[in-house]
Amino acid sequence: MEDSNANESSPHTNGILFENFNGSYNIGLTPTNKLSVTSGSFTTNYGEYLIKFVHNNSTCDNVEFNLVTDENAGAKLTHTNYSASLLNCANTLNIPTGIIESLKLSSIQFNNSNDTNWYILYPEKMIGNINDISSITFYNTIAFNNLGNGATETFYYEIYNGTSWNQLASFSSNNENIQYNITSYVVSNNGIIKLRARVTRFQKKDYLNIGSYAIEYIYT
Repeated sequence: MEDSNANESSPHTNGILFENFNGSYNIGLTPTNKLSVTSGSFTTNYGEYLIKFVHNNSTCDNVEFNLVTDENAGAKLTHTNYSASLLNCANTLNIPTGIIESLKLSSIQFNNSNDTNWYILYPEKMIGNINDISSITFYNTIAFNNLGNGATETFYYEIYNGTSWNQLASFSSNNENIQYNITSYVVSNNGIIKLRARVTRFQKKDYLNIGSYAIEYIYT
């Protein structure tokens, strides 16, 4: 979903990219049990997400959507978990709070450490007239449920700058409202926004919640 608005001081138009996962929890999947992502990808109105193993970048078939049937899965994210900045982006786009949705994911099995280390490659987006950009800001909310006391499960947000992946942040507990200035990375990558969410040591019944996200870009 995208919105543009005039910038009186610039010949270009500001805008917001917004992903709300088709306005439905776990992109509208309705089975009462967990559903595996055996294809290694899923698609929303925003684009196609690829799930890959960290150790060799091959297709990952060890991830499943969780529909909160497990008592340890915890509640899904709601609009009350999101930052005011992200909700302002949604309001600009006239997106009702009731359809600002999320994903809940976990590993299916744990046979070896490779099973627990995977990443989600987000759909690439292009920002035009990149040499005239003033700022590009990424907003998101991440939460965890049922992380154990054994290996330290860690979540990373990373962005590609045209030559390598760069860590924006990492965390292992609590709900996190994210606000990153990603301008320099996108400019270095010729206007392409390329993000990935990576986890390490996420075992079965370790739950990762990825909320709706927004990318706001403003020209000079």
